[in-house]
Amino acid sequence: MEADTESVRTRSYVGNYRTIPWSVIVDVQFPSNTRFARLVLPGDETLALYAVAASRPRTGGRDHARTAGPPRRDPRPGLSRRPTS
Repeated sequence: MEADTESVRTRSYVGNYRTIPWSVIVDVQFPSNTRFARLVLPGDETLALYAVAASRPRTGGRDHARTAGPPRRDPRPGLSRRPTS
């Protein structure tokens, strides 16, 4: 994707380029339920901007931080992350 003061140039998965002047773009949205930003064009047409992706962690509704339970053990027996004295 490329953008300047006059237009936005985006490429689809197929490889076709499309240049859209800012005067035609109704809105730029980043809905919370999608992974990519999108341009809203006249007639409620939308165009996904795959180059602008969300960086939110995908946690399935759970808090991303581990908050309870015993400390995690190294999956490789005999190896420890802590120095022993």
